[in-house]
Amino acid sequence: DLRMSRGLGDVYKRQLTNKWSDKKIDEVTSKDFQILLNDYGDTHVKSSVLKIKNIIRSFVIFAMDDGLITKDFARNITTRSKVKSKDTDLKFLETDEMKKLVNRIRYNESVSCKMILTAIYSGLRFSEITGLTPADFDFENNTINVNKSWQMQDQAFKDTKTETSNRIITMPDAYMDIAKKWVLGERFAFEGNNGKPISNNAVNKSLRYYLDIDKSTPITFHGLRHTHASYLLSQDIAIQYVSERLGHSDVNITLGVYAHLLDKKRVEETTATINLLNTI
Repeated sequence: DLRMSRGLGDVYKRQLTNKWSDKKIDEVTSKDFQILLNDYGDTHVKSSVLKIKNIIRSFVIFAMDDGLITKDFARNITTRSKVKSKDTDLKFLETDEMKKLVNRIRYNESVSCKMILTAIYSGLRFSEITGLTPADFDFENNTINVNKSWQMQDQAFKDTKTETSNRIITMPDAYMDIAKKWVLGERFAFEGNNGKPISNNAVNKSLRYYLDIDKSTPITFHGLRHTHASYLLSQDIAIQYVSERLGHSDVNITLGVYAHLLDKKRVEETTATINLLNTI
C-alpha cells in the first residue's frame, strides 16, 4: 500500500491518499502519476513537484527490485508548475556581503549571532539549528551531528525533514575554533533565558540589524542556507556534495532550487570549453 511508504513526508502521504486512496502500487499507471503531478503543479512551485516525483520514483525502484511490480510507472514523466518560486525564497548574500557579516558577528556572544554564524558555515535549516544539543558538537573531529529538529509550534523535538537530512556535517576550523569557546546551553546548544531556543523572528531581527549596518542584501535566516549553498557552488564544489551537505533527498531538488546559479555557471563552462577546443 502506498500509504505505508516509510520515510514519505506527511504532505506527500496526504497527496497520495487523496489521489490514490483505493490503489496499490502495482495498480498505478504512468497516466495516474502524470495526472497527480500535473494537479500538484497547479498549486505548488516546480521544486516541490520535482521532490514528490523523485520520492515516489525512489519507492517505485525499490518495489521493482523487490519484485512487487514489473513496470516503472514513474519513468519518462514530466514536471511543470503554474506557481512561480518567490524571489525572496532565493535571496542570498554575495561573497563580500557574507564575509562582512561573518566579521561583524564572529566573536559576538549573543545566541542569535551564534546561530547566524552556524547557518553560514553549515547551511543547516533553522529547525535543525534550534534542534542541536551540546552532544551534537564533536570538537575532536570538527563535525556537527544533525539527527533531529525542534518544532517551535509543537515545542517538541521531531524527526528531520527527510531521512537524508540525518547527516554529519564537517565544519571548518575557522568555525569550530570559535564554537569550542562558547558556553552552550544545558538542553539546547542555542537557548534563550527561558531554557528554550529563541524564535525565528528574534533571530531575523538580529540578522536584519547587522545586514543594515553594511547595507547588504536583506535576507531572512533561511537565506543564509541559500548563501551557504550558493557560495559553495560558485567555488566549483560538486553539486552532489552540496546536495548531501544540505540534506536534500535528491540531487534534483538542489538542481531545481539553484537552477539560476547553475545556468550562469553553464555559460561560463561553455565559454571555457570552446576556448579550450579552439586550441586543438
